[in-house]
Amino acid sequence: MLNNVSFGSNAGVFTKPDFSKPQTFTRPTNAQPDAAQQAPQKKSKVGKYILGTVATLAAVAGLLVAGNKTGVLKNLGNYIPDSVKNVSWLQGAKEPVKKVLAGMDTAGGKIADYAMQGYGAVKGFGEKAVETVKGWFSKGTPAA
Repeated sequence: MLNNVSFGSNAGVFTKPDFSKPQTFTRPTNAQPDAAQQAPQKKSKVGKYILGTVATLAAVAGLLVAGNKTGVLKNLGNYIPDSVKNVSWLQGAKEPVKKVLAGMDTAGGKIADYAMQGYGAVKGFGEKAVETVKGWFSKGTPAA
C-alpha cells in the first residue's frame, strides 16, 4: 500500500517570509529579561499588618462586649461538665480562671460603655451638623 506524502510547504506562491520573526533556535538579543524571569517587586507589608491588627482588636472587643451582654463570661462554669471541673490537676487553676473571666467581663462592660458614649457623641455631632446645614438653606426674613 502506498501512503500520500508531500514534502512541499503550505505557503502560497506569493507569500513572503517574515524576516523580522526570530528563528526557532536563536537566543533573544534584548538586554531586558522577560517578565516571567524578572523577580517580583517586594510590596510593603506594613499596611497589611496594621489593618490585620486593627481587625483583630475589633473582633476581640466585639467578643468581649458580646460575652458581657449575654452573661457567658459570668456563667462559664455552667457550661463546663462536672467531670472536667473536678479533675484534680485543674483545682489550682480555678481561682485564676475565675479572676481572668471576671476581668474580661469588666473589660467588655467598659468597652460597651465607651462605645455608647462615642456613638452618642457622633450622633450629637451629626445632628448639630444637619441643623447647621438646614439653617444655611432656610428662608430668611423678607427684605423690606
